[in-house]
Amino acid sequence: MHQQTITIYDLEKFLCHLCEGLVVEPLVMQEVMKELYPNQPIDRTNLHIVSKPSPLD
Repeated sequence: MHQQTITIYDLEKFLCHLCEGLVVEPLVMQEVMKELYPNQPIDRTNLHIVSKPSPLD
């Protein structure tokens, strides 16, 4: 299995700025994935993310 690390700095480079979505969402997803897939690889087969515009943007 190929494992890749993506940091908040990688996300900033991709979108050219930091915002609430880039700072908070990865931390939330990290905690959610720990709960859904404890001690195992994350199955992204049916994983979808839905979000809305930030009030700060």
